[in-house]
Amino acid sequence: MPRFRLEGEVYEFGTPEDVTLRDLLLVDVETRDLGWSVTLGEITRLASAFKGLSKKEAAEHPEGAQMLAVTIWLAKLRKLRNEGDFTTRVSFGEVLDFPLSRFQPLPDAEDRKPKAGGSGKAKRPKGSPQAVAPRT
Repeated sequence: MPRFRLEGEVYEFGTPEDVTLRDLLLVDVETRDLGWSVTLGEITRLASAFKGLSKKEAAEHPEGAQMLAVTIWLAKLRKLRNEGDFTTRVSFGEVLDFPLSRFQPLPDAEDRKPKAGGSGKAKRPKGSPQAVAPRT
């Protein structure tokens, strides 16, 4: 699952299944004040629009900021809900109030797997000493 680090904390991307009906109703009302109503339909539409895009295409997409906002909001909700906290309100505006320099996408697990044909182990540089097991 894709992950990111924000202000020192690691989050997994959330999905609409991580959100309660209360969360959806509250975020819809709150985001109307921002001039953009976030509904379940809007979240689903954005996810469909970004599905299959390369990182470059996603970064250049005209709705990139909206997608990033929803992604962070869902991830913070997911973390709380997975911890069993279903009562804490996660304010959309407060979640997004941070400098963008503190947002760091992390490589997917697929990106960290060894390449085909590789063992996944680092090779010892030529000329470096080889570890020897102690004699017993």
